[in-house]
Amino acid sequence: MPSFSLRFSFLTTIALVGALSQPSLAKTIVTPVPVVTPKPPIATPISAPAPLDALSQSVQALHNQMDAAANAADRETLLRFYSLEFTTADGLNRETLGQSIRQLWQQYPKLTYKTTVFRATPQGKAVDAETLTQINGTQVRGGRTVTVDITVRSRQRWQSNKLVQQEILAETTRMSLGDKPPTVAVNLPETVKVGERYNYEAIVLEPLAEDILMGDILDQPITAAMLIKPKPLQLQLPSVLELVGNRSFSRTTRPNPSVQSVQLKRLRSGGFFKSGFAPKTPENRWLSAVLVRHDAGMTIVTQRLRVVEK
Repeated sequence: MPSFSLRFSFLTTIALVGALSQPSLAKTIVTPVPVVTPKPPIATPISAPAPLDALSQSVQALHNQMDAAANAADRETLLRFYSLEFTTADGLNRETLGQSIRQLWQQYPKLTYKTTVFRATPQGKAVDAETLTQINGTQVRGGRTVTVDITVRSRQRWQSNKLVQQEILAETTRMSLGDKPPTVAVNLPETVKVGERYNYEAIVLEPLAEDILMGDILDQPITAAMLIKPKPLQLQLPSVLELVGNRSFSRTTRPNPSVQSVQLKRLRSGGFFKSGFAPKTPENRWLSAVLVRHDAGMTIVTQRLRVVEK
């Protein structure tokens, strides 16, 4: 049974706790040619911000400096913008943030950051801000070009020009590689209430013709441990008999606690259609659609689902 090992890490990035794939590529059925990054629609469109007031402009100036430090991979300068008491809703602090940034830049030394401040409001001696950060990057691994696009909207609290708190409001990570990676549109609400029913769709937009489409869905809670020390994602591809016969065989595999193994299945339709219920307690989750076109390319789209109180 062939397998595909992928370092699929959700790591903290500049001014956000972003989700970013870290590929460590092995032999796969994906053709090793440069990627043409698709331009799928964003699940939740974000309108352009209105002209900024003076307070918002001051926060934007801070983010411009942070983006410059991140674009230069200057971790020391970047961390100066974070308070020693910095925390995130995902359980990270300033120390673990720095660890994640170091690991991220080792895997992706050339990332481009751009942050836009939508609004900033005074809260006593602090300032609350809502921002949108876009991160783009490519990395060549084993002759394959991997492209990553991240969009994160966050709520922040600033005090004395230091970032002290942060919460991710919406987050999408799109990773692609291969000659013709599937163009995938995702339909998932940003927020659901505890116990609420919701629908999830991940649809391949272009016609597949005679191509074979394989895939699976990952649904997992977001924890600080996942952010600090992520596990490699190992994709198990179907056998030739399964692909030709359009059927699945049961297998007995030995669990490996050091990796997260996913058994890809041949899909009869052009994507996933799922309906389920949110957990009974508030939490943040990642839903990831893994979609692979036979001998053409792969796309992984990860989106955050926030489960909140009623």
